[in-house]
Amino acid sequence: MQSIAIVVDDNSRVVTAMTRMLHSNGFDTVAFTTFDQAMRDIALTSPRVAFIDYILDRGNSGAAVVDHVRHLFGNQLLIGMVTAYGTEHISSQCLRVDQIFAKPVTTSAISAFLRCSITHHLHLSGHVSHTLSALADYYELSTQEFRVLANVASGSTRTNLALDIGISSNTVKGQVRQLLKKMECDCLSDLSSMLMRRLNRESQ
Repeated sequence: MQSIAIVVDDNSRVVTAMTRMLHSNGFDTVAFTTFDQAMRDIALTSPRVAFIDYILDRGNSGAAVVDHVRHLFGNQLLIGMVTAYGTEHISSQCLRVDQIFAKPVTTSAISAFLRCSITHHLHLSGHVSHTLSALADYYELSTQEFRVLANVASGSTRTNLALDIGISSNTVKGQVRQLLKKMECDCLSDLSSMLMRRLNRESQ
């Protein structure tokens, strides 16, 4: 089972575009196109990350949905506020969101936010998260490959990677193979050693 992302937006074209981008990054999407639907049914989901429109149908505020999501799930998931009104007049701190996105949201912005959600979920430090993101940029890792890299950094081994990530063993084998090829490592132990050397060097 892939990680779940919530999308709350009354614009069907935005929902379709966001769903496509999230799916390409290895996330299943649960979409809500009305305020009432979101307030009623979000509790039935188990999200890793959420994208919520600033203004919803009938003038309802996305901030109320954010408050509802925070009440249900606390700070264990990251929330992005999406707006067509410009980001300069919106305070992420006041809205209790982690990032504000101006429409149209780009694939690169989505990917970067999903990386944050992965390291946040694994409780990795800011230093480790920054290093992993730099490596992902340098080696042009997909979000799925980044998720494997982050789990290796958190201590996962080949035997429990599939369980930790929540996907099939065959799927994770393919992602591991691609990750090792891109990062020019022979095995996960080599990758883990390389990560430790990089982290130790950058902490000095």
